[in-house]
Amino acid sequence: MAFELVAGKKIFPKWGEVGKGYTMTGIYKGTTEGKFGTNHIIEGEDAIWEMKAMAFDYAIQDGKFKVGDMIKVVYTGQAASKKKGFSGAHTFEFYVDKDYVNTEPQSEKPATPTVEKQDFDLDFEEV
Repeated sequence: MAFELVAGKKIFPKWGEVGKGYTMTGIYKGTTEGKFGTNHIIEGEDAIWEMKAMAFDYAIQDGKFKVGDMIKVVYTGQAASKKKGFSGAHTFEFYVDKDYVNTEPQSEKPATPTVEKQDFDLDFEEV
């Protein structure tokens, strides 16, 4: 799937630089393949955000929002770890506008692939 910039400028947030409270509001457009894997697209009124964040993958898998929803995403910083200080995992709060009515035509094929969790039974030998 290819996305075309239709309004504003394309922004690739760098989570370590934007700071807590950085907010993106717009229509969730799905995913596209980027240089380092799958990126998520939010099209706002004056910007289009393209980002890679595992938190989006989990939120979509949990059904928190879907393609075509009007969402607000707030960056809440890095997750703390008692052992390491910071784990490096970036955290977000996701909000969905339940009153928004999507009038855009939806494709029959979902933009975001479904990823199934797999359990591995590995046998390790003690050395």
